[in-house]
Amino acid sequence: MMKFKKIFIIILFIFLTIPFVSAKSEYDDIVADILGKEINSEKLTIYFFHGDGCPHCAKEEKFLKEIEAEYGEYVEIVKLEVWEDDENYSYLDIVKSKLNVSNKNVPFTVLGSNYYIGYSNTVKS
Repeated sequence: MMKFKKIFIIILFIFLTIPFVSAKSEYDDIVADILGKEINSEKLTIYFFHGDGCPHCAKEEKFLKEIEAEYGEYVEIVKLEVWEDDENYSYLDIVKSKLNVSNKNVPFTVLGSNYYIGYSNTVKS
């Protein structure tokens, strides 16, 4: 049953990200511009803003590592720790401002111009 849940989560994640991969000409990677990073036209870039010691961040990081291990040729994950790194925290502020997000919570995950706040095992149920 656990293997089925893991496969379901991976398929769900891929399904949610297919529009970004299939529409590269329309893909708007807002974080790359803020970071001064060149957009990777070969992979979907996932920006993962997190805090060291945050239990929800740790769970999402584990999930993202599974995604990266399975689909690394299609996915690039950029991890930005914000509690100890002031520069990354300022990037998070800029990104959230650009996306009109007012809360300061982590984990905060960005794909293109879409974002996800928090992480929960609810998806895995």
